[in-house]
Amino acid sequence: MKIYSKKILTFLLTSSIALTTTNCAVIKEMEKQGLSVTEKKHYINSIDETLEVKQEDPIIMVQTLAVRAIDDAELMLNNEIVGYLPKDEELKVSSKYSDYYEVYYNDSIVCINSSDVIEDVITTTDSLYTKVVYIKEDASLYVDTKESIETKKISKYESAYVYKELDDYYYVLADNNIGYIKKDKTVELDGTYVIVDISSQHLDLYQNNEIVMTSPVVTGKDKVTPTTIGIHEIYDTRGNRDLIGENGARHYVDVMNKFYQNEGLHDAEYHTHYDDNGNILKKHGWRDISEFGGYTFLKHGSNGCVNMPHDKAIELDSYVDIGTKVLIKR
Repeated sequence: MKIYSKKILTFLLTSSIALTTTNCAVIKEMEKQGLSVTEKKHYINSIDETLEVKQEDPIIMVQTLAVRAIDDAELMLNNEIVGYLPKDEELKVSSKYSDYYEVYYNDSIVCINSSDVIEDVITTTDSLYTKVVYIKEDASLYVDTKESIETKKISKYESAYVYKELDDYYYVLADNNIGYIKKDKTVELDGTYVIVDISSQHLDLYQNNEIVMTSPVVTGKDKVTPTTIGIHEIYDTRGNRDLIGENGARHYVDVMNKFYQNEGLHDAEYHTHYDDNGNILKKHGWRDISEFGGYTFLKHGSNGCVNMPHDKAIELDSYVDIGTKVLIKR
């Protein structure tokens, strides 16, 4: 754990991670903001950068061992594939063994082969953020790993929590890493908006940058009919309709908030409607509550819609309207 409050940040840039032009730009930007920068020779072809960061409030930093996929890597549980870790993506490590790692995935601990990954460090924080942004194009995040300034790729449409602001850079938590990112690579989210994370099969509803509701989901069938990644807007809020599924099957839903072509946020949980006297009016829905938030989307996902438990879909519907932003990320 590291506390940065009028402290000294020491960045050791080894020969394997050269001080690129972009890194220089970051340091120059820091200097513009009143950060003192000193340079001295440490080893051959190395520079020890010492930056005095002046902050009013401490930012609590937590560093955790992680693994990063060399290529798309299988995630296993009880000898079955339960997911994939995409190339260059990371997961936190639970335990390390000679041939495999146990990693955290979708609220479970699963296994990944050592040959498919390299070790890395995930840096997170428990501090309060000031705003939420999304990445509008692939960008670089400059991370302090205690030993170096490491450049990490942040994919387009990833979301990020902002903790500090310089003239041209935000200090953010993005994709389980905290560091500096250029402001012009981001777009601020405000008002009411929804973020759906395909990897974790999870939805967060925000109002004024505070999470007011969360829900497990089932998204589009992985690698077949995946939910479309991107920033969208709800354009149709009509519910009480039949959805046309595979082979022309009709599925009635109480709530439907379309955000991209025929993709939308809607209820899919099997449930029963009763009248005021307790008599059954109708039954509809097709998913058991246990299907949401896990591995269902890999083989039995939707045709692109974001399926939700019934009560969660009804609650979400009370907050959103035409024009509400929906960010789909992975």
